Amino acid sequence: MKKLKQNTKMKVITGDVSFYTTVKQIRGNFGTSMYFTAAVNAALDALENARTNVNLAPIGICGNWIGYPIQLDIVQ
Repeated sequence: MKKLKQNTKMKVITGDVSFYTTVKQIRGNFGTSMYFTAAVNAALDALENARTNVNLAPIGICGNWIGYPIQLDIVQ
């Protein structure tokens, strides 16, 4: 798995809420909800896995993790 750099800026969208953060903050358990934090971490892991398996690496991912609908995009 190719890890994203710690300072990579990310946009997290869930339901009607969106916010900007970094890979370092996501991995550092940024949220107050343990389940939401775990869901965003799972989405980040899925994005990193997807980036290693293709020639044209995706810059985002969307799906359900631990019951949360999450869209995670790399901000360029």
